[in-house]
Amino acid sequence: MARSPTISEGAVMYCTNCGARLDGIQRFCSECGVAVPGVLAGSSPSEPHGQAPLVPIHRVISSGSMVVEGFVLPAVWLAAGIAGAVWYFRLPAAERLDFGGLLFLAGMWLFFGIQLLLSSLLGKKVTIDGRDLIVCNYFREARIPLNTITYVQQSKWTRGRPVTVCFNLPTAFGRSIRFLPAGYRLPGQEHPVVVELRRLSGNTHQ
Repeated sequence: MARSPTISEGAVMYCTNCGARLDGIQRFCSECGVAVPGVLAGSSPSEPHGQAPLVPIHRVISSGSMVVEGFVLPAVWLAAGIAGAVWYFRLPAAERLDFGGLLFLAGMWLFFGIQLLLSSLLGKKVTIDGRDLIVCNYFREARIPLNTITYVQQSKWTRGRPVTVCFNLPTAFGRSIRFLPAGYRLPGQEHPVVVELRRLSGNTHQ
């Protein structure tokens, strides 16, 4: 069978969509179904000289819900709390909850409000751009070389299963970032972007 013209003999091939390793005769990625002409030819920056270089790519790997989770949901939750409080205190005194019930409702509203606030702090757009990682939030942007990544790990049980990336140099966001990856994975399943970042940084043994 003839090989795809995008495949180089002796090079390690990876899918640019999910980061899965590909065999030379594959026409489509077995993990996500993307066509092989869209693969990343080459190996990690730490691999021996002589293999095919990295093909420049530009792809967003974070969730597209940055604006929704960062602004819309907290604003809706705050507005709902204010509207609920106004409605409650307009009720006749005989129809209101006792102090314990009111305290419980207020506590629940505050608890979930804090959860939404913490989620909004994870609202970062993360893009792989060639050999760099572009990270931006609502106010600033930083370009970080992939070879400065020292550690990549995904939370197994936290809401949204954020990914933590650590660097060996200080950046505009400190020495680490956390972001929500695009796509849903069941608890306990590692997102393909985690494997991809480890491979591109050369830190595959974590």
